[in-house]
Amino acid sequence: MRTERCSIERMTDKDIPSIRRLYADEEVRRYLGGVSLSTHHNGQDTEVSYQFLPEYWGKGYAKEAVAAVLTHGFQKLELHRIVAETQVLNERSCRLLENLGMRVEEEVERFGARQAIYALTREEWLLSS
Repeated sequence: MRTERCSIERMTDKDIPSIRRLYADEEVRRYLGGVSLSTHHNGQDTEVSYQFLPEYWGKGYAKEAVAAVLTHGFQKLELHRIVAETQVLNERSCRLLENLGMRVEEEVERFGARQAIYALTREEWLLSS
């Protein structure tokens, strides 16, 4: 999957150094995450998850990449709904999800922190596209 500035590909051995940096970086680990579509903790919804190294923060890469994953989920996989879970304290992630049209559906306590669960339906995504 490609966007104007991003390429989302299967991981290979060449990615190991960057993956190690992601898992070792305290700022990244503070809020967890990964770039994927997978089953959410509720066992029903599909969750979009993401993480980026700090040198890519604040440059629009996350919005571009996550938007592409949402598009893939709704267009190619024909998902009805996608959720994202992030710590309430992760203001950047909350803003990103809101800018992508997601809305807070509920808050839960998980992983020792307050989490916001954002949701977006295929219909909402189509209206905003």
